[in-house]
Amino acid sequence: MKYNISKTEEILKEYLAKPNTIFVFPTSVSAVSWAERLLEFVPAIAMERFIAWDVFKGDAIRSKQQNRTSIPSVLRKIFAQYLIACNTKLCKEGKPLFTSIINPVYADQSSSFAGWMASVLPALGTWKKHFDKSLLNGNTQTDEADKDFLVLYNEYKDFLDKHDLFDPAWEEPPFQDNGFEYVIFYPEILSDFSEYEKILRESAHVKIVSVFDGEKQPEQENEVECILYTNSRTELRETALFIKDLIEQKKCDYNDIVISVPDMENWGSYIMRELDLYCIPAVLRSGKSMSAYGAGRFFSQVQQCVNTNFSFDSVKELLLNAFLPWKDTDAIKLLIQFGIDNSCVCSYESNSEIIDVWQEAFSADAKSLREKNLYTTLKKHCTAMCNVSSFEELQLEYFKFKAALFNEKEFLEESDLILGRCLTELAGLIDIEQSFPDVPVNNHFAFYVSLIAEKEYLPQQKKRGISVVPYRLSAVAPAYCHIIVGSSQNNLTVLFKQLSFLSQSKRDMLSVSDVDPSVSFIELYRRHSLGQVRFSCSQKSFSGYSIPHSAFKIKKCMNGLPQNQEECSPFDYYSSELVDFVEKSERTISDELAISDMQKEGFYNWFKGISCDSDENKNKTDFTSSAEQILKAVQSKKNPEKISVSQTAMKDYYDCPRKWVFKRLLQLKEPEVHAELMQDTWLGTIYHSIISKYLEQYLVSSSYIESPEIDEEGKNILSAENCEKLKSCVREVLCGYQASPLTRQLLMVQEKAIYEVAERFLVFFTNQFSKYKIAGLEKKLSCTPAFAQDTGDVEYYGILDCVLEVSPEEFIIIDFKTGGTPAQKDCKPNDDGMLCDFQMPMYVTLWETNDKAESVVGAAFMSIQKLELVPIFGYFPSKKKSMARYSTETEAGFNSTLLCFDKQAEDYVGALKNAEFKYLESVSFDNCASCSWKEVCRTTYIVSGDKL
Repeated sequence: MKYNISKTEEILKEYLAKPNTIFVFPTSVSAVSWAERLLEFVPAIAMERFIAWDVFKGDAIRSKQQNRTSIPSVLRKIFAQYLIACNTKLCKEGKPLFTSIINPVYADQSSSFAGWMASVLPALGTWKKHFDKSLLNGNTQTDEADKDFLVLYNEYKDFLDKHDLFDPAWEEPPFQDNGFEYVIFYPEILSDFSEYEKILRESAHVKIVSVFDGEKQPEQENEVECILYTNSRTELRETALFIKDLIEQKKCDYNDIVISVPDMENWGSYIMRELDLYCIPAVLRSGKSMSAYGAGRFFSQVQQCVNTNFSFDSVKELLLNAFLPWKDTDAIKLLIQFGIDNSCVCSYESNSEIIDVWQEAFSADAKSLREKNLYTTLKKHCTAMCNVSSFEELQLEYFKFKAALFNEKEFLEESDLILGRCLTELAGLIDIEQSFPDVPVNNHFAFYVSLIAEKEYLPQQKKRGISVVPYRLSAVAPAYCHIIVGSSQNNLTVLFKQLSFLSQSKRDMLSVSDVDPSVSFIELYRRHSLGQVRFSCSQKSFSGYSIPHSAFKIKKCMNGLPQNQEECSPFDYYSSELVDFVEKSERTISDELAISDMQKEGFYNWFKGISCDSDENKNKTDFTSSAEQILKAVQSKKNPEKISVSQTAMKDYYDCPRKWVFKRLLQLKEPEVHAELMQDTWLGTIYHSIISKYLEQYLVSSSYIESPEIDEEGKNILSAENCEKLKSCVREVLCGYQASPLTRQLLMVQEKAIYEVAERFLVFFTNQFSKYKIAGLEKKLSCTPAFAQDTGDVEYYGILDCVLEVSPEEFIIIDFKTGGTPAQKDCKPNDDGMLCDFQMPMYVTLWETNDKAESVVGAAFMSIQKLELVPIFGYFPSKKKSMARYSTETEAGFNSTLLCFDKQAEDYVGALKNAEFKYLESVSFDNCASCSWKEVCRTTYIVSGDKL
């Protein structure tokens, strides 16, 4: 039988004239919606006649035990936690309560099972009935799990009896005839209707309105259409345009549309953003955990601080919670920066004592009093809150925290409401604790935090518009159009699973079956859309690939997509689409348009930006107005009238001029928001300092480098005397290194490992260059390049790690690298006559200019950790014993590299002086992909023909 959309409405109108009739709906949303709907036909409605199923169970189906009180849900969890604690204690005595559902081996760690056990308690009444029935039928196959559930049932029953409580889910009361007649709409979609079905169907005072009146769904007549899209973004876009079309055609108002979302977690934010982009007013009517709100996270953040001994991340997360009105926000910024500067990552244990890394850092810095006072106050109150012995004491400690650290006059309205709701839950816990003192809580603060995380909260909405609600909530509510997005098989499948805590084999043994009302929900959405219903699905959704529900008739739709989508880039597609959109709007500018002023302004600015580029402008950025800033950024520190040219600055420029602008001119960098024990560059600095300090003995004495000794196994080693010298160097560098107390502790722990790396390298180095002298260490040099001899306004600058003297007129330059070394090919001109690495030509120029002679006969990189020698030019000892020496590029051949270097340096200086930077067309994808400024730059580059 095919029902008319107005079946629910007809029944309501039929019984509305009977004042003793009560209408029961699956949800309060449906009840209120229908009451408001009927006001269109009658002048007044008695709201107490429109109730939800849960209210009906409390009013009309009462317990036989009238002298008892229904157990609060939170008390179930307290009881479960108490029972688990008792089981832990009994396990230590060898007499465990449970042997299966909680393994005695892990009883000490079983406190986290309290939530699960509390959820099982209401279902134990149904389980006991099925279990007893199974025993009566001759099934005596019970196992340890059955015994455990029987123990849990008896313990819970004794607790209820002792305190004059009853669990509503355990009761089987008769229907209470109180003089009213009840019309119950579509109870098949209720998870617990089966428990009351027999009682209600046998009552003469109850009329049940079923979805299909007990018949199966017709195969053809009630088929509902579902629109299938390729992806979720297209689905949301088309949904928004569909809503716009309904409004423009004046078929309904925004308030008459309801969007139901099966997967609110993945879809909710995207839907609200899409509606906002199209200026469609919408109200999200979906509650979420109180701890998911900014202010509601306060308690869990306090717990995290104490549990991690006030680690940097936990302190930062709490103090930077912008939903809390902190008194001294400036002190907070100072404290966070103090933690970053002093690497206050976490506290640590030393000699069985917890060392507070913050206090250690404060003891070494007497100036940071403001930060210290804030941290001391925060730690004091957080610790006090976490160590309370009652809920009443927790309430008192919260107000102490609030008075000490919050500005009560600056609470946001939302934060005030959420914290007020949290305190209401706390007040309820206080009442329960006082009423049931024989059921203690082990950790009051942890219990409270877990309770806040479970409680959902939806702030009262003041604005009106489209209602965005979770799926199933409004299936029986009237609307002009019900829109259900993400209607996949997985999302729309509803399964009521009784005794879900049992294994499937046990459920089969107890003859417990599942109920699938999925098709009923789909039909109710169709039936209660006064205009039309719209189901849609995406092949590729936000949560993965999906297929439409099997109850639908599929309509594939490619609206808004070009026919040859594979041949059209996303940029070209959206460009043409938006141009058509605006042209259409301009043709109908006098009409009432759906497009908003914000949308028009945003598009015109975008279109203007992409349409005014010329070939010349695309390859040039004019920095003429910033010429003074550019010259100031590159001026020499010693000689401000000169332009300082370093090899690193040149490398940045020739990697990409934009990179040079961001790094050198604008000096953009990501703010440091994390405290780190060791940054990447710190260890390299330490190794360089140790090696330089060790080699300094040869520089000071002007003696030859001492070759390593050979041990009994034939391996090269440092002499005993040199080992002691190196150990002294390592200790001196580590002790003198400027770092936080925790970083120094870490360095001292790694002293042996650092020594071993330095020793291996120095054995390798001294073996390669024995009988050479040290001519310079960490040598800072500067000179005027040849192309600027006339003007004298340019200065080369660099620091040479090590210069070896081969003879009084011959020298070798060595640059130490912690890990990898530059490739040899990058240090020579490529096919285009360009250098990629400028380090060695810069160092050779600096040394020879200052030494007044062409005396550098070789240059090489050496890796400290890889023990690798990478020659750039000249002759160097070979690793192979059969070959005394090997050669790379000769000194004469390196002249072409020097000429290329000078030419590129001159071009670089010219770009600085002219304040004009040309974008290099040859910037590689690798450079772009690894660039730290790519998010700011947003350069479009081409990979395999695709524009990215």
